[in-house]
Amino acid sequence: MPRWSTLSGWISDVVELAFAFPLPPGWGETKQGPPELEGVWLDGPIRLRERERNPFPALKAVVRSTGGPLNGLVVGLGGSAVESGLVVPWRARVTTMLEKPRVEQFAGGALTNIADREKIEVPFEPFENDGGLTFRAEAMETDLPAGIVDREKAILEAGPASPRAERVLSLRDAQIDFSFGTEGPGEGDLIVGVWPAANPEGGVAAVVPVSVGPPGQ
Repeated sequence: MPRWSTLSGWISDVVELAFAFPLPPGWGETKQGPPELEGVWLDGPIRLRERERNPFPALKAVVRSTGGPLNGLVVGLGGSAVESGLVVPWRARVTTMLEKPRVEQFAGGALTNIADREKIEVPFEPFENDGGLTFRAEAMETDLPAGIVDREKAILEAGPASPRAERVLSLRDAQIDFSFGTEGPGEGDLIVGVWPAANPEGGVAAVVPVSVGPPGQ
């Protein structure tokens, strides 16, 4: 699995999400300063078929807020797989957990659905930067709370409430699903970058191997 690169090095972390008992008073001090992200999880390598429209999720990633509050998220793609036309970026879908689940009514008002996540879908547009990214998608309506100071210690301090603590911590996570068009066949590398709109230096990036095979029979 590809690992995210940050200024502080390589990181990899997976957290299970749940909900349970009340949290202790004063639990979970939040961070101050500009928004920052760390990479939690990223698919890879990617294996696709030639001349297919690959629906969500052709690629999936998770990032986490580790700095101040984040308002607006930008996703970038580049690398040889994009430059050669092997993959054509189409859309990114950003999913975050709602602090307060909302009730959604269906047509006619007879049925309701409890939504605990928000999904924002945005198109990729041509873009260039010094890091080799050539497409970006701007999810400017995506918000993430400030990161938790000493995350692992906070979970331990929660004790019996740790499942609920993990849910509170999950509010800081954003899942990003990607869809592509493909040409090929061939192989290449895909650069994936994710950063706060207000602080590009506070983002993360990784390289994912991509292979596109012949059309399915």
